[in-house]
Amino acid sequence: MKEKLPGLGYLITVIYLSACHSIPSMLLILSFLIAISRRETIRILKRTILSVAVPNSIVTTSYAVMGNSNWLTFATIFNLRVLTITFLTLLITSKCNLFKILSFSKTLSTLLTLTYSQIALSKNTLNEFKLAFKSRALTKPDKKDLHNFIASSSYFFLNKALNSSEEMTQAMKSRGFFND
Repeated sequence: MKEKLPGLGYLITVIYLSACHSIPSMLLILSFLIAISRRETIRILKRTILSVAVPNSIVTTSYAVMGNSNWLTFATIFNLRVLTITFLTLLITSKCNLFKILSFSKTLSTLLTLTYSQIALSKNTLNEFKLAFKSRALTKPDKKDLHNFIASSSYFFLNKALNSSEEMTQAMKSRGFFND
């Protein structure tokens, strides 16, 4: 039960943050999370900002363009909520064993195992792409070559995800995951 408490705390906090519209409350929770993350604060904060910057800026900009008079309040609450939940998620995943937290459910444990295996395969493939790109360049690649590499890699991973999703869905159905 001890290893499941962080998971329960995470769930309760995410539900609260999803319903909360109080900027001081969210700032208080974010401050608490920063305080308990200690030496990992900068690393987690950097990862949080990198992962939410583009989507949040798109949502914020589009809301501002729509001309709503309360767009600044909305943008503050929205961005703070996403930042806090993302920081909490990265903190929990860095400090806790997700397999122990989800051990109460065979289905969730299996889904977590599938997810981790896909992440590991993708990381290895990306690393191999990077090594291949570096080994084929005699000089430092220019921006055009770098953009082509990023575009080709992105296309590969998108295509792979689309192709393998059907196979995974069929495999999960055959194992009884979607018994509707």
